[in-house]
Amino acid sequence: MVPGVGTALDVYDAGVAINEHFSSPQVTANYQQGKAAEQRAVADLKAQGYEIHGQGVRVTDAAGNTRYPDIIATSPAGDLEAFEVKSGNARYARPQSTFDMNMETKGASSKLWDGVKTVGTKLLRY
Repeated sequence: MVPGVGTALDVYDAGVAINEHFSSPQVTANYQQGKAAEQRAVADLKAQGYEIHGQGVRVTDAAGNTRYPDIIATSPAGDLEAFEVKSGNARYARPQSTFDMNMETKGASSKLWDGVKTVGTKLLRY
């Protein structure tokens, strides 16, 4: 475990915006497919020896921008990592990749850890 890293305290679930009044069947199906892919990713990471700290945890970069990576985990080597899970035809959006690059080079903070730490982001496709 990385010193200063706890468990998810600040969880965001994009699914709160999914309901029958504002969602098409395709949007709901895509959301469900994405959540299933995230759960497969969590299982795969645990099987590889990762310690999962949270999903959808708010992370703020040095410039004050906020993002919610799909998974925050500690690798077997002790590195704190963020994971973005994509399924089907979902794209790794430019704002996501830009934030992730800044987070990796300049650091980020979250309620999971104290202060600014460099967190690498990995893209997982299911």
